[in-house]
Amino acid sequence: MCNPRRIEVRATSTLSRSWEVALTRTASASIDVTGEARLNQPFGTQLGAPLRRAFEAALGADPRWTWSEGAYRLELPHGQVAYHPETGEIEMTARWTELVEASGSATRTLSGRVVASTDATASGTFYTDGWAGQTENHVRSHLHTRLQKESDRKAEKEADRQEAQARDQGRSRLAGQQQEIDDLAAADARRNLGAVAEQARPGLDRQAAEQLGEARDTYLRPVNLVLRTAYRDMFEAYARTHGAQNLSVNEDGDVLTIEFEIEE
Repeated sequence: MCNPRRIEVRATSTLSRSWEVALTRTASASIDVTGEARLNQPFGTQLGAPLRRAFEAALGADPRWTWSEGAYRLELPHGQVAYHPETGEIEMTARWTELVEASGSATRTLSGRVVASTDATASGTFYTDGWAGQTENHVRSHLHTRLQKESDRKAEKEADRQEAQARDQGRSRLAGQQQEIDDLAAADARRNLGAVAEQARPGLDRQAAEQLGEARDTYLRPVNLVLRTAYRDMFEAYARTHGAQNLSVNEDGDVLTIEFEIEE
């Protein structure tokens, strides 16, 4: 055994790793969507001229009816009834309203890459005569294998540290952008709501049409009440114009009774 020599061996590792963090926010939006159905029918043209004048005058005097867009209109719990003096038509409008909802979301993603570079060093002894197999190549190879594993472990650990740090920083940045992401999610919900509302409208129109068909008398009842008043006013005016005596007007529910005497 002779000539021991010292050598130093160094192993290096480079580990590249990508990372990604995301923040998803959701929102909802709702709106009342109304379907409509309309039905027009002649009315004023079926009345005699004196009665039509009395009917239109009674509409104008009734505070429940309002004049708007060329017609007398009365709002009802689920729609509207209108009378158009120009055409003499009754227009019945049924409305069916439902609340529709939609959801939306927005996601913002941050990503990056970390690079961990590490090394490990150690020294060893070999013998120039290769005593006990300790040649330079053997010692160098043995040390390098051990050091490479050690360097790789250090690189993994360093990459884990850098990745965790980068993810934490990314989450912190996203947290600072949360309001902006919330606004994007709300905008997405509103866009989706528009589509949902349009999809719902035809069905609501059908519901309104069914309601109008089933409750047509409900829409005509206020008209008939005004018509009763018109009959009363017309006959009272006639009676007074012709000097009638013993004028008696009695309203019992939906029945109107007018009695008077005229001497010929």
